[in-house]
Parts: sequence; C-alpha cells; structure tokens
Amino acid sequence: SRVHLAQLRASDRESAEGQHLNGVETRLDRTTEVRFLDRQAVLADLRRVVAEAKARYPEILKVYLSGSPVDGSWTADSDADPVTVARAQFKQFGDSCRYQIYADSIPVDSPVYSEADFERMAADPESFVSRNLVAVEL
Repeated sequence: SRVHLAQLRASDRESAEGQHLNGVETRLDRTTEVRFLDRQAVLADLRRVVAEAKARYPEILKVYLSGSPVDGSWTADSDADPVTVARAQFKQFGDSCRYQIYADSIPVDSPVYSEADFERMAADPESFVSRNLVAVEL
C-alpha cells in the first residue's frame, strides 16, 4: 500500500527522507510532503503482478495498462488501470473478481472482460473500450 508520511512520527520522518517506498520517493521538510512516483518501479511492479496472475490463471489472455500512466497525465496521486481480458464467461460480477490485478506500488482500478465481451466492445466505436482504451500491453 502507499505510504502516508503525514502519519509518521517525527523520528520516523528522518529515516524516510529520500527513500523509495513502494515506488514513491519522499522528500520532506518541516511543513510539506512532496511525493514522486518512480514510474519505472511502478511499471516493473505491475509487470511482476501481471506475470504472477497469468501464471496462476492461464485463462488470462492479455492485460492492458490504460489511463494516466499511458496518456501522459501521470502524477504522484495517479492510479493505474490494468484491463484484464480472460478466456472465461462471467455470469455474475463476482465471477470476474479473481482476475483483477492489484499492485503494492500504486492504487488500481482493474476492470475485467471476457474475451468475447472485449472483442465485441472493441468492434463497437461507441463502446467504453473503443472510446477510452488507449493502452499498452503489460
């Protein structure tokens, strides 16, 4: 999970100064906190958790990263949007939850689509996927 330095005791702040904690570099002074996402560390973490998910669930066909990490609007408060496509049918929302991607280095919003639903939406220019998915494969 992300570190909230405002909650650290003063003695802990000195040891946190300049450290990289879960992909977030911290710089502190007496009144402010400035956080920087280490983009390469976050991407490496996402690639690792995607590889683990694919190994555990071979029915995961592809995972795309979309949103601010891809479109260039990335900030220290950004989340990641890994979109999972699985060779599976989901009768209920809960059926897809096992395929969601989570990472320690950044909050995620992780939609999951069946292969058939993803292909249908990708072919429909009015669908959410067609209109919003500017992505790279992880």
